Amino acid sequence: MSFRFLNNHKFTPFAHRGGSLENKENTLDAFEKCISIGYDYIETDVRETKDGKLVIFHDEDLSRICGLQIKINQLEYEEIKKIKIFDDHYVPLLDEALISWPHLNFNIEPKSTLAAHLLIKSLKSNKKNLDRFCIGSFSTNKINLLRNSCGDQLCTSMTKQETIMFYLDSVLPFFKNNIPCLQIPMFYLVFRLYLSLLYLTLIALGKKYMLGRLMMKVR
Repeated sequence: MSFRFLNNHKFTPFAHRGGSLENKENTLDAFEKCISIGYDYIETDVRETKDGKLVIFHDEDLSRICGLQIKINQLEYEEIKKIKIFDDHYVPLLDEALISWPHLNFNIEPKSTLAAHLLIKSLKSNKKNLDRFCIGSFSTNKINLLRNSCGDQLCTSMTKQETIMFYLDSVLPFFKNNIPCLQIPMFYLVFRLYLSLLYLTLIALGKKYMLGRLMMKVR
């Protein structure tokens, strides 16, 4: 199936967490700065709060960002919003970003099963604009939840298991895989030597892959 999310140039830059090296990651300010220099695609992460809100945040807790040993899901959103991150920013709701930039494309990773359920609810409220999203996770359970709930109109990337099967299929073609894109690490444990072969397979089969911070369309 064809997805508008993937129907673009061969080379498509993604702002990873809104430019995590250049900006204050996963903040609305970071997204705004990326948009101002021409980015149309943002990669981000979502987690659930204690009161069932979906926030844009990568880590399980606040220790790396602001030195607090508190998990995101242990606080209600109003408590989280009062906590300053990067000195003068706050943890935003996903809906804030979606409403602020209704034409922006988002590659979203739900970081937990509950976050996946909440993301389904959010996506269903944006049903007319599902083509601006691609959901990625190495978790089969989370991706299947989204695929089963949102149907084949939603673009998703391969899970870890599907990626492995896709690679094996390049050697022994026994497995059928119609997933149009996948996310792969620059290096992965002992598989570093095989990644170049996987890239060549992707090119041959016309899949899209996200490598590091970039998504490429290959024909």
